[in-house]
Amino acid sequence: MAVAEMVDIGAMIVSTPGTVGGKPRIDGTRLRVSDIALRWQAGNSPEDIVDRIFTHISLAQVHAALAFYLVNREAIDREILESELAYEEGAGESLRSGGGAPWLTDDVRVRMIGEHEARAALLRQRLG
Repeated sequence: MAVAEMVDIGAMIVSTPGTVGGKPRIDGTRLRVSDIALRWQAGNSPEDIVDRIFTHISLAQVHAALAFYLVNREAIDREILESELAYEEGAGESLRSGGGAPWLTDDVRVRMIGEHEARAALLRQRLG
């Protein structure tokens, strides 16, 4: 009987400069550990993540990403906050420079900019 080849789960998560900003990701994909962590934090089970969200990866890959997240929680949570901050700042800047839906009135645009700025300020505060 042949012995199954052992897989080093540490090799399942990689960081490559120039690929998804060098962030930890599932090897062979562009799927960041933080992408898995966010879905898990939102209440999705590992099985849900594989069956309904990221159907191109295996359950073992999800578990490897979650194990990596749990032992590096502070760094990955910071990565998530930094990504959210970049989004809020970018969305606010886009609206300030005239981006957004053509039906936006000036008062709605100003309100939306204020909301993005308020969320960005809270994220900056959380990041320290």
